[in-house]
Amino acid sequence: GYTPEWQARGFPLSPPLALDGSASSAQIRAYLGNLLPENRGLDHLIEALSVSRSNLFALIHSIGRDVSGAVTFTLPAEPDVPTRFRPITPQELMLRLDQPEIWPLEVWDGRPRLSVAGVQAKLNLLRLEGALGFGEGELCSTHLLKFEQHPHLVINEFVTMRLAVLLGMPVAQVELHRVGQGDKPHRGLLVERFDRRLDAHGLRVRRRHMIDACQGLGFPVARKYERNFGDGRDVAHIREGVSLPRLFSLSALCVNPAQTRLNMLQWLLFNLCVNNHDAHGKNYSFFVSRAGLTPTPWYDLVNVGLYPEFNQHLAMAIGDEFSPDAINAWQLLEMAEACDLPKHLLQ
Repeated sequence: GYTPEWQARGFPLSPPLALDGSASSAQIRAYLGNLLPENRGLDHLIEALSVSRSNLFALIHSIGRDVSGAVTFTLPAEPDVPTRFRPITPQELMLRLDQPEIWPLEVWDGRPRLSVAGVQAKLNLLRLEGALGFGEGELCSTHLLKFEQHPHLVINEFVTMRLAVLLGMPVAQVELHRVGQGDKPHRGLLVERFDRRLDAHGLRVRRRHMIDACQGLGFPVARKYERNFGDGRDVAHIREGVSLPRLFSLSALCVNPAQTRLNMLQWLLFNLCVNNHDAHGKNYSFFVSRAGLTPTPWYDLVNVGLYPEFNQHLAMAIGDEFSPDAINAWQLLEMAEACDLPKHLLQ
């Protein structure tokens, strides 16, 4: 539970984790589980630690000094780690990108280094005086370096993110990053973390607490899609995951509920226009403070419509429709009513 000092002056780490300590073990596990990487990143973490997938404590402890938000997870008697910067070389990075089966991207110096959620191949890195590496002690990651597992995914995300910027939307800062020379360099997308800020002297990284919508609702990562069991005929009717009405319900906990609902609507419509059908519950986040929640900049904006091998159903239904090609004014009106939105916002 929270210490008396934190209960007096702090805030809940997420809405379900109330300051009075009434959160259930399932709610705590859901919050922690959403901090872990997914798919291959989680597999490599499990292999590096030689622990069970269900050993949530061991998994969180292994990456707990640099997870999303402002919280760190260490043992009470664990000594402080000296502050230092461990730069990585292009040669080291190329080795992992060229031979991931032998040199997993997520493991460096015998330690798991990927400590952010998501399914894409990426590293959380500190950029210090133009160099990329790993921070220890008072230093931690300030950027995410993402690599493409599908053709042109990096340039796709870069262009889509920049388009949102040109439209005046709040978006994480991104830049293209090239690893290697010659005929087959690796293209990466360097994303500036909005929950981190390096101080002016480069000696400390300040953290800002944030949660995603799954954590805000108390949902495990398995419920990041509204159809949490998939689109199969026998399970498509099960819709226990993050839906638009559930997402919009979090606006009531925000510092400015009306402004948040407008931000959510703009996010929804932008994703619909650019074919980002995979906009699920972990792709919308909030800063957390004593005053309440505030939407973070947008991130993970990708035109998945360019990839026919991807699932092209919407992660969250608009109205009652999951097919993006079937969305018209009627579905938008249904959605507005279900989410308690003023209809004039859609005119």
